[in-house]
Amino acid sequence: MIRLRVRLVLLPLGIFLLCGCGNGGWQSVETDRLIIHYKKDSFAEKNLAEVVADYEDSIRAAERLLPQVRLEGKVKVYLHEHLEKLGYARAAAREVHFRYDREFRLTSMHEFLHIFLHRLNPQVPLRFEEGVCRVHEVRTVRAGSGAVQVPLVQLGKRAAPSMWRLDQIFLDHYSSDEEGNLAAAFVAFAMQEHGEGPFWNFYGSLRKREWRPAIENYFGQDIHTVEARFVNFMKRIPDPPGA
Repeated sequence: MIRLRVRLVLLPLGIFLLCGCGNGGWQSVETDRLIIHYKKDSFAEKNLAEVVADYEDSIRAAERLLPQVRLEGKVKVYLHEHLEKLGYARAAAREVHFRYDREFRLTSMHEFLHIFLHRLNPQVPLRFEEGVCRVHEVRTVRAGSGAVQVPLVQLGKRAAPSMWRLDQIFLDHYSSDEEGNLAAAFVAFAMQEHGEGPFWNFYGSLRKREWRPAIENYFGQDIHTVEARFVNFMKRIPDPPGA
């Protein structure tokens, strides 16, 4: 159901628009989970029914990958026709920002995952959180004269072997796909250890500065042993195309 707040315009599909007055020119539409913001006369406004369906599908897909997490309030979605990044999340504010225009429309569940994960445990180091968001994702890469879909976990092998260390996984920042994909490889390694149920308990126990005790408790081994096992795991990952 989509609710109204202020001056309303009823569209044929039963979608209600909210006036953008005093709100930086943003119009908005509200669903059970989302408040979707867009600019007047934008590509998003002209395709509003599709916008609502796409982002409702995205947040539901994110929910299915996680243990039950109850959000307090709705997620605010901002659709930009001009955005330097394709998308980003401000998890503490429950906001996701996407580029959405005629040439490119980002509807990935990735940014929604950041919102849920922050609610689940805001103390997780950011690079590891990014790895969780990437662990089920794939990317199209060139292979010979064509292109193939490659898991980001596999692309994590492009990181230099000198980075295959836990202190490179559990940092509270990241700046490149290489770092995020390497973290995704460790997430896959950790999920493989005991399954997804125990993994989420481990995730909930992590702390930004004190992550080592959680690692040793989850794996039942000291940090050096876990790291050596992770290195062996990385060696067994097939080289990605173009590596």
